Amino acid sequence: MAAQKTKKRRKKKHILRKLVLLVLLVFVCFAVAAFTPYFNINEIRIEGNQKVETQLIQEASGLDTGVNLFRIKLSTVQKNIAKIPYINSVQVKREFPDGIAIRVTESEPIACVPFLDGAVLIDKNGKALEKVTMDKTSNYLAIMGSEMVNFEPGEKIIVENQKKLQIILATVAEIVHNNLMGTVVEINVEDTSSIEYKLNGGRLTVLMGASDELAYKTRFLKQILSELGDNPKGVVDLTAKDPTYRLK
Repeated sequence: MAAQKTKKRRKKKHILRKLVLLVLLVFVCFAVAAFTPYFNINEIRIEGNQKVETQLIQEASGLDTGVNLFRIKLSTVQKNIAKIPYINSVQVKREFPDGIAIRVTESEPIACVPFLDGAVLIDKNGKALEKVTMDKTSNYLAIMGSEMVNFEPGEKIIVENQKKLQIILATVAEIVHNNLMGTVVEINVEDTSSIEYKLNGGRLTVLMGASDELAYKTRFLKQILSELGDNPKGVVDLTAKDPTYRLK
């Protein structure tokens, strides 16, 4: 019995020595690789960007050629690039022996929120992308009555009432989901119990009421629009039990 215990102890020590040697070997290999010019960055490949300039992404990454692949922290590079307002997500990978691949997806400006002497473009998540002059907002869904008080590019817009922001984002999401972007040109959420849509250059007003049945009402609106033709105008009232339509 004693001989078996001694044998087991020796076996455990043998395994432990092997593990220690393996760890030391890995450490030595890593240390050598970290100071070997063979693994110095020779190419930084950036893909997926259309609006954000490649040079801006590379500058934000903090990377440059000649730096050893093993001496960079990928998570730090990703965080640096993600600070660019128009960057939605980013992936950074080492491509041995001497390359770095950066793949980004960009945020899409989907709506504009009037603010001071211009408007702030936001994505579907309410992230502020940039401030523009009013003459550059015609291609975006206008959000009126938001009560926005401030914004920081790359962060969600700041409004007086966070519940109102949630309603705004839910409204935009339903418009996108029902393929009504470009058809609905403006939403007014000044009174969240009486939300309004504007369509056809403002010639058609849709009274949506409160946001509690927003998904159903937006789907129903899509059906109504298919019956009103190509140039609808007047008022569609979805607040009553039986929806109504009138020319004025």
